[in-house]
Amino acid sequence: MKKSLLIVTFILISIISAFSQTIHQNIKCRVNVNEKSLFVEDEIILPVSYINNDNYLTFSLNKNFSLIHEKIELGYDISQIKTDDKLTYYRISFNDSAVNGQYQVLLKYQGKVEGAITPGTSEYARGFSETDGIISREGVYLAGSTAWVPDFQAELFSFQLTASIDSAYTVVSQGRLISENIQEDTRVMVFDSPEPQDEIYLVARKWIIYRQNYNGISVEAFLAKPDPDLAKKYMDATKEYLTLYHHLIAPYPYSKFTLVENFWETGYGMPSFTLLGEKVIRFPWIISSSYPHELLHNYWGNSVYVDYSTGNWCEGITSYMADHLFKEQKGEGEEYRRSTLQKYADFVNPENDFPLSQFKSRNNPVEEAIGYGKCLMMNHMLRREYGDEVFLRAYSKFFNDNRFKRASFNDIKTSFEEITRDDLDFFFDQWVNRTGAPAFSLKDVVVSREGEYFVLYFKLDQVQTEEVFKMNVPVAVWLEGDTTVTMKNVISDRRSVQVKWNFTKRPLKISVDPQFDVFRLVDKREVPPSLSRMYGATKILLVVPVSDPKAYEYELLAKQWQENFRKEGKVADILYDKNLLTNIDYQAIWIFGYGNQFCFYNQFADKFKNLLDSATLAKWELDKAKNELIFVYPHPDKPYQTFAFVGMHDFTATQSLTNKLPHYGKYSYLGFEGKIATNNLKGVFEVLDSPLSYIMKYQTPTPLPTARLPKRKALTDN
Repeated sequence: MKKSLLIVTFILISIISAFSQTIHQNIKCRVNVNEKSLFVEDEIILPVSYINNDNYLTFSLNKNFSLIHEKIELGYDISQIKTDDKLTYYRISFNDSAVNGQYQVLLKYQGKVEGAITPGTSEYARGFSETDGIISREGVYLAGSTAWVPDFQAELFSFQLTASIDSAYTVVSQGRLISENIQEDTRVMVFDSPEPQDEIYLVARKWIIYRQNYNGISVEAFLAKPDPDLAKKYMDATKEYLTLYHHLIAPYPYSKFTLVENFWETGYGMPSFTLLGEKVIRFPWIISSSYPHELLHNYWGNSVYVDYSTGNWCEGITSYMADHLFKEQKGEGEEYRRSTLQKYADFVNPENDFPLSQFKSRNNPVEEAIGYGKCLMMNHMLRREYGDEVFLRAYSKFFNDNRFKRASFNDIKTSFEEITRDDLDFFFDQWVNRTGAPAFSLKDVVVSREGEYFVLYFKLDQVQTEEVFKMNVPVAVWLEGDTTVTMKNVISDRRSVQVKWNFTKRPLKISVDPQFDVFRLVDKREVPPSLSRMYGATKILLVVPVSDPKAYEYELLAKQWQENFRKEGKVADILYDKNLLTNIDYQAIWIFGYGNQFCFYNQFADKFKNLLDSATLAKWELDKAKNELIFVYPHPDKPYQTFAFVGMHDFTATQSLTNKLPHYGKYSYLGFEGKIATNNLKGVFEVLDSPLSYIMKYQTPTPLPTARLPKRKALTDN
């Protein structure tokens, strides 16, 4: 933000009032979108508990707010302590004693807020832009990052906000809208938030407003242009999700939920509203993916707040109860968990791993794989251990016990312990405070006939370099003549567990964790080859052709990708195909161009490609002939090594393709067309040879194992 002239008047008055342990702010502000300026009066009730033993407290404000103190005989003094890159820090010293345990402080200040909207600085910005704060004719965005209200380092605080703005604009904030009126050319809106918050948002824009009342909750859509059909879709979805989470957890904790169309591309979730960009809001899949995720954050993260000092727990449970749940309803829960584990295997290594207790937020794929993925799988294991009813009762208790408080993983543990009556110290310590993941090996599978039984022997080993994990591991056995698979558990608590199971029918097949129910390091051979392997690699080779008609364009593309990879701290080398190597010691090898001599490696993909249906193959050949085609496949003899082929015809799509590909990480093959690289083909190759499955070999003819794994209910089906 630019420096600006600011006049700040402080009047501090000690008054008699009712005792309170929460700071309350009564904010009156005027927003001038033409001058990009803000005037604020903030009357703050400060419990004496916030004043230290020396009878003073400190606060911070945006450094562009020049503070002027009017000297009035009211028993206090105020001084500036220091200024850093963003903030100025002040000290208020009180000479008089508090009355009824409280002080009252009235702050007045004004100035401009001119933060720029810039591309996301994080590695994982997903194409979004960001700003610390902005006031403009296009719109207004003020948040904790703006430091537009004084920060007393309070855990949480309540507030009432009276916002005045040009009558063409509407304001959104937390809490309930208790009044709205237009006085001449000024709109005045009053929001009341008795629920403690951890920051205050003020967002404004010219919107078309749609509202409905649903069981006492205001369901709203604020759109930039008239679109009643889109508004109805979102409001209907909101009502559906409010009902869902009322059933699963507890009544919705706020008086409204508002879909707000932002004036730049964002995907934010705030208490009682979500702020989505113009493009995002119109993606057809958002309404059943990101949208319920953001609504659910009003339970996890925006009403039960995160104690970040002990790790961010809310992204994992939100992903589990939203993203995973909706996949589970479609029968795709297993695929979602496999993809989750695959991301961890592709992006996390001993050098960048960290425990959940240190996760704060997602800025790159590693943080997503741990903070979202590992935590999601921890919750799944809790659910599988205790069942759906107990799982939901424990989280309902956690919500009710910690509503509008900061909570930690330990508080989740406490809720589960009180419901289950089990000691879960070891479980939470293992998954929250440890790094690493177990990796399993299935060995020495033998079936022998012993009397009336077929006896199945096998070893389940933990082969990771870290210490042994203690956990229940599901194992599936296909028995001759059965139409459903027999499921059992193995307690894996040492390096090697010898298992002996008796069956009255002949075992045909055994598979360890076939539905990806436990957090573990998956073997690359038990998951499909995918782009996430390529982007998760730390040692990368980009092979460009010399004689291909588009050799120059491929070389430019490879150099751009090389630069991107190196910015992420990875080894990324370029090799011309004429310098053909017989021993390539890289984790990921990108092969560019149909004229590339390295294309002979593409034969390794044929065994996967040949299993595709005719319609998919037709699209594949069309993209090969006219559009952009990308596919991934493993080296048959080197499981650690993965190849990706990139074939292009329209190089005007280069930048769009570069931006989009990382977001298709779970796919094995992709097709794109046009200058903006519109996706027209995507899919996942079949797994052909999982090392955690074994088919028995008998001397007599043996039927194929055709029984189905047990079909499970979704979490909502209880």
